[in-house]
Amino acid sequence: MHGVSSLLYRAARWPDAPGWMEFLAEQRPHTANRHVRILDLLERLDESTGRRGIPAMALKGAALHALGLYSAGDRPMADVDLLVRRPGTLSVPPG
Repeated sequence: MHGVSSLLYRAARWPDAPGWMEFLAEQRPHTANRHVRILDLLERLDESTGRRGIPAMALKGAALHALGLYSAGDRPMADVDLLVRRPGTLSVPPG
């Protein structure tokens, strides 16, 4: 059920399955807490890469959250995807 439970809780209602809804409700805080830890990690990564002059950009879930497409706890995130430019390469092809 990794990640799906928070999405199901917002969208689905099963009145005949109170145990299932209780389980989904219990999972939402776990997703929100994980989100807070990931935001802290992203901040530390940003500071660390910035200090070292390493260009890096968060992708996927972190980028979607930064755009305001969902709130903490709505979309599951279990990892951080980064795009890092290799030193000495151009970010845009010449010409």
